[in-house]
Amino acid sequence: MDQASLNLNWSAALLDGLVKSGVRHLVVSPGSRNTPLLLAGEQHPALEIYVQVDERSAAFLALGLAKATNRPVAIAGTSGSAVANWFPAIMEASHSGVPLILLSADRPWELQQCGANQTVDQHNLFGRFCRACYSPSAPGPDETNLRGIYQLARQACDRACGLDSGPVQINLPFREPLVTSETAVFKNREAVLPPERPVMQVSRQSAIQINELISANPGIILAGQDCGGPRAAKAICELAKQLAVPVLADPLSGMRWSQSTGSRVCTHYDLYLHREQFLQQEPRWILQFGRLPVSRRLQDYLVHHHAVPQLVVENRGHWEDPLGQAAEMIHGDTTHFCRQLIELNPQPAPNDWSDLFIQADRALEAKLEQGPGNMPPEGAVIRSLLACLPEGSLLFCGNSLGIRYLDAYSKGMDKYVRVEGNRGVSGIDGNVSTLMGLAAGSGKESKVVGLIGDLAFFHDLNGLAVSDQVDAVVVLFNNNGGGIFEHLPQAGLPAFERLWKTPTGLDFERAADLFRVNFERVHEADAFADSLQKSLNNRGVSVIEVMIDSTASKQSHLALLENA
Repeated sequence: MDQASLNLNWSAALLDGLVKSGVRHLVVSPGSRNTPLLLAGEQHPALEIYVQVDERSAAFLALGLAKATNRPVAIAGTSGSAVANWFPAIMEASHSGVPLILLSADRPWELQQCGANQTVDQHNLFGRFCRACYSPSAPGPDETNLRGIYQLARQACDRACGLDSGPVQINLPFREPLVTSETAVFKNREAVLPPERPVMQVSRQSAIQINELISANPGIILAGQDCGGPRAAKAICELAKQLAVPVLADPLSGMRWSQSTGSRVCTHYDLYLHREQFLQQEPRWILQFGRLPVSRRLQDYLVHHHAVPQLVVENRGHWEDPLGQAAEMIHGDTTHFCRQLIELNPQPAPNDWSDLFIQADRALEAKLEQGPGNMPPEGAVIRSLLACLPEGSLLFCGNSLGIRYLDAYSKGMDKYVRVEGNRGVSGIDGNVSTLMGLAAGSGKESKVVGLIGDLAFFHDLNGLAVSDQVDAVVVLFNNNGGGIFEHLPQAGLPAFERLWKTPTGLDFERAADLFRVNFERVHEADAFADSLQKSLNNRGVSVIEVMIDSTASKQSHLALLENA
């Protein structure tokens, strides 16, 4: 068998192993050295291929697909600097526990470290951001070579979807020739269920000790990102009801917009936790599920009450304690742990404890309900957006100011809206591409919307290159630069505008035209709902640009904080 056919069938065996382990999507970028992977992927009957020319956008597209489908997603790139463009998305996937299979095509050993063109040391290129790196030898002619690469693919998926899930690299050397007209041979194409993630369970003795601390004492439950999904949200609400304590729910926790949302879930705490009455009333315990919520005022509140025992329940074996205050790090499944505590029948906190938080939350909500004039325009748009989204929609929120205003101004609702964000390393890169991946993996029936700022949109314009393959709405908050810096100490520096806010002055309608996507610009929050409803019914990608005066927005936010 000639070398090109060996390359093709070896790649087919690799993809068979990935498919056997639950992979259904392959994201590719054009290149020469990865030709065998592209040929085999195009012919594989169980794989859906997405082509994204920009490797950085391709990696974030794969990230969004993996999040949406809860399956490992493979990405194939050519050798040299091309695969280095995956790095930002790999960092995010690593910190967020998203399983990506990185198929980096490479030159064989005889072309390494000898000046061969487009050749770098790719083994373990992404270092500790990958859970493992495998570098098999080049394709050979015997059957054991095919069985070996098939099993290696299964091993890689098992590692990527393990307890500490995340990216895994397989560095694949191919000798020339790379092109063949033959048909790949696939031997293991059967469909399988997604790999089941392992879970940790807390011992009964630990649960008893924790119950002794929290029973009958005033406390707070914090629900952050990665706290466990809809089943966990329901269990947390049941535990909070039994303990008679409030739940301060981050927007990425999945607890604000679900059918399990209870009367004890608070959403506006970012607007009132700085008040003196909350600083004076000290809880006896704090129980955190998942990652620390995004609210800076909540973090300041925790620092103020640093002597209060803070218990962190974490389900991936990580140490989640950025404030350095965790009294206990409890590694276990949220749902199982809540059930353990409920079965121990803890006694409720004093009657007036929970009221302190719930009444403040309801008072803020009543004020916000009076109209858009009581909040920044971003807040009014966010509330209109959530009201318009149908049951089962998916909302992606970009970083910086967007996630903070979503945190402060959104209210709880008894309908399920899935919320996603790239909070692993909280970058503004790849936001558009992640949204495209989420839309691709959610199916045509689900409405998918992204809240993205103008700098993040500019940073990933190439993400729109796959807009002909997905249905999604981009709500573009254009505050002419980095509006988040208006709220930070840099705002007072002489070079603030040039070095931090960095307004682009771009006409994004031209960008929309370049990528052939629908575009509409609105200047008032009141006009947003009609534009959104129309865009939700469109096919393809629609961009709604909302023009924001960042200075006025900041003043409105600060005024609400002072008078809330």
